[in-house]
Amino acid sequence: MRKEIIHHLITIADDEDDWVREESRDALYYLAQNYANLSEITKQLDLRSFASDLMKPLVYKQSKRNEQQQQELKCQILSCLLRDRENDTLRMQIIEAGIVDSLFHVYTTRVLAQITQPYINVFYQLTVNTSDEVLSLISEKKPYHSLFWLLDLKDDGTQGIYFAILSIYNFLLSGISKKDDTNQHPHFDDLQTCDGVDKLFNLFKRDDIQINTKNLTAICIGLLFKAKEIVNQQMRYEVVSYLKLLISDFDEWIRNASELALCYMLQNSVNYSEIENLIDLNQISEDLKRPSEGDEEQQQFIQQQQDGDCTLLIVMLNTKKDNIEFSKSIISSGIVDSLLFIFETRDITLITIPVVQIFNQLTKVNDEINQLLYERKNPYPQLFKLLSPNSSDVLIKFSINSIFNIIVTGDVTSQHQEQHPHFQDVKQCDGIESLYSLFKRANIYKLTKDSAAICFGNLFKAKEIPNDTIRSEIISHLKINREEIEKDGFKLPE
Repeated sequence: MRKEIIHHLITIADDEDDWVREESRDALYYLAQNYANLSEITKQLDLRSFASDLMKPLVYKQSKRNEQQQQELKCQILSCLLRDRENDTLRMQIIEAGIVDSLFHVYTTRVLAQITQPYINVFYQLTVNTSDEVLSLISEKKPYHSLFWLLDLKDDGTQGIYFAILSIYNFLLSGISKKDDTNQHPHFDDLQTCDGVDKLFNLFKRDDIQINTKNLTAICIGLLFKAKEIVNQQMRYEVVSYLKLLISDFDEWIRNASELALCYMLQNSVNYSEIENLIDLNQISEDLKRPSEGDEEQQQFIQQQQDGDCTLLIVMLNTKKDNIEFSKSIISSGIVDSLLFIFETRDITLITIPVVQIFNQLTKVNDEINQLLYERKNPYPQLFKLLSPNSSDVLIKFSINSIFNIIVTGDVTSQHQEQHPHFQDVKQCDGIESLYSLFKRANIYKLTKDSAAICFGNLFKAKEIPNDTIRSEIISHLKINREEIEKDGFKLPE
């Protein structure tokens, strides 16, 4: 039964009727979730024979189209089997059968009109939802040379060229070491041997490509120039400017991918200076002052713009942590005032993570910046408002971190026996009660609870905690934490 059913489904997977075609492929997809069924499907597809067929030129005019249709059908079925599935076993079978080598042969020997979407999509499906081992195995076959041939395809809406650039993106991303984040991209020289940089930039500049293709191409260039100067000034300006826009895109995947590309590209000082020159801090300050008003679409646009501005600043500060002057410029431009205004006036449920995270990032720079924040802005009233029970755990985490960093700065900049210089300002905005309330709250991150207790301890430097219960609970918690830290022999300084 299994053999006959699968044979029939493969036969009708290329039916003239759209419904029959789609449903038969879906049926094969679901059947393949069982190992015995998957084995029968791959057996009937005859992977090695298929790899051999792909190596043959499409010679005879009368049969050429029929041959191509049969090849496209097998590519489509394989794509269907791989779709949304983390199955390294199947991917390894496809690679070992020689299909990847045969696809590369197709890309580099056939005229572009004969390289249709199914030939490209099946390769893309091999590169997504897979392990580093599979990607490494394919990388040994030098995929860039073959994939860059496809960048001359027309972007006609069939997504052939988009799947090609997606595959390039997956290889570029896989090549970045998780251990050493400061090295240049290890694939750069491989791409240069096939003129890959210029081909990517030429694709980026084309007027006839879909927006998704253009977006992903810019992201690929950003990844490729990880910690490496983009020497071509026009390329550097255009790509950096474009990624700066993408960081406010409505598509979450595009926002995250462009942010990552910027993070890597800005590890080079010349690239960093390029975007630093493009950032108008005064304009960002004005953008952040815009109230969230209008219809739902308008509100979403305002939020995305503000979040994008903040994310860009986060990337800048995180990439170059010692950029004191840039941090001072953020403060003097009015951006901090705009952030504090948002914290104070906006409904807590409408305050987004990037808006709070950028403030937290500023407090991580150094004590000088924290001292400026405290002396010029006194952000405690607005920050303690963010510790509301209605705030998300992540928002509370960034808020208590900001409070923690400023309080610690106040401690280290005062004399050893002096009481904490920020105590009265914190007390005046009910910050002591807010810290204790947060400390007592159930179901919060342990680090958040610890931070609240440490803030409490720092504020009561050389000062009695008048409430016996609070004093006992805070000191007990801090003592337990100290014992946990020191139990393996590490000693905290007295």
